[in-house]
Amino acid sequence: MSDDILFILKTQENGLTDFSKYRSLFPVLNNKGVYLNHAAVGPLPTPGVQAVNDHLKKRNSGIPDFFDDEFEILNQTKQRIAELINVSDPEQVTFTQNTTDALNTIANGIDWKKGDQILLHPLEFPSNVYPWMNQRSQGAEIVWLPENGGRIFPEDVEAALTPMTKVLSISGVQYHNGFRADLEQIGKLCRENGTYFIVDAIQALGALHFDAELCQADAVCAGGHKWLMAPQGIGFLWMRKSFMDQLQISSKGWLSVEDPWDMHNYDQPPAPGAQRFSGGNISIPGVRGLNESLKLFLDAGTKAIEQKIIRHTKHLINSIREDGRLIPNTFDDQKNLSGISSFKIPDRYKHTNLAERLAESGLYVSIRNDSLRLSPHLYNNEDDLNKACAILFTELTSIDKSA
Repeated sequence: MSDDILFILKTQENGLTDFSKYRSLFPVLNNKGVYLNHAAVGPLPTPGVQAVNDHLKKRNSGIPDFFDDEFEILNQTKQRIAELINVSDPEQVTFTQNTTDALNTIANGIDWKKGDQILLHPLEFPSNVYPWMNQRSQGAEIVWLPENGGRIFPEDVEAALTPMTKVLSISGVQYHNGFRADLEQIGKLCRENGTYFIVDAIQALGALHFDAELCQADAVCAGGHKWLMAPQGIGFLWMRKSFMDQLQISSKGWLSVEDPWDMHNYDQPPAPGAQRFSGGNISIPGVRGLNESLKLFLDAGTKAIEQKIIRHTKHLINSIREDGRLIPNTFDDQKNLSGISSFKIPDRYKHTNLAERLAESGLYVSIRNDSLRLSPHLYNNEDDLNKACAILFTELTSIDKSA
């Protein structure tokens, strides 16, 4: 990594992160538009691209078989994941292809009994529903929390928990409206009830400070391609040891055992940590890209990143609410804010291909559940947000005039 990039990553001013220094790491800004779609797919920062390219170049023109050399990067990345989510043992982390892969590893590894209940929210992203619905063939039952406009309140969880509730699996941040759950209180309720607490953190990590110990999660999983700004096809799974040791290994391979290089010893015990759930080779380019993004987040400080992104969210909500044409799906309590701001689209705009029209004008966002979803990141600044609002308001005015 170049000295100037290292300097940028370490720059601090008056004890606060100088986020303006990060903008040079994101050439996406050179496209002259405004990218506010990190809840869908994040751009790759330059250090991540360099790390991936270095690996691919070595595979292309060096000695291709250097797998042993990659273990240092794998271990370093696990250590950074552990630091990101505030857990002590990186050996409880394993790499996955994505969030779905991680959730299936958990769901397929639980010893289900007839009548066991799985508590879910009805507006979850499908990745946090299908792996659990699949366990109905093992005798488990799905119980749905109240919809509540896509919000998850501790009191609703408390009312739904029963002695038969084996698992509660929720997203830390809801993908469609940005609602941030009170994971600490919900985790406390699960612990008191003897319920496994599984957190899908893909819409939180990279944008918000996260503490797996504080929320008493039994497992945390995330794909890397959104807020973590890593290549697609890489993610991770962390499990509390007491929970991990109860899971069956539903997919076993040569790296799942204590000594993978003792290749014909088929009776050896499983790997001592979460590696037992990672059967074979994973995407090394993906890990290398993720490793560099994690370095960026940890150097900037996850609490500082969260503070800036919450300011972004408030700025967008206030500006768009003041315009009055889109209705915020917002939350008055700051503790429920995240990096996602969402705005209900009135009927007169629903059939106008709004996201495509905005993209043509240089604003990149998503439409989810008949709502406009904006998701800025740490390198965005107030000028970006103001430009985004100007593009949005101009396009809405154009639609109004043509109606």
